[in-house]
Amino acid sequence: MPEHCALLTADTIESGGTQPEHLDSIPRLVEKVVAEASIEVGIGEDVHRNEQFSGDGLLRAYPSQYLPALIDLVLRSTRC
Repeated sequence: MPEHCALLTADTIESGGTQPEHLDSIPRLVEKVVAEASIEVGIGEDVHRNEQFSGDGLLRAYPSQYLPALIDLVLRSTRC
């Protein structure tokens, strides 16, 4: 079976109301949150194959073997 990728996207909700002087810090903050969450579930920071920033979030492609850990990452981050 050919290798495929698992995608992870992170977005900053309601960032449209952010003051212009704070917009430059959003990509760094999103990257930090994703990096910390990735470490918690055992995903190394250097395993993603591609990364794109969307202005207020990011999209990363991971080898499919990381799909279970990515699901764990999402489930952990959505708990209250």
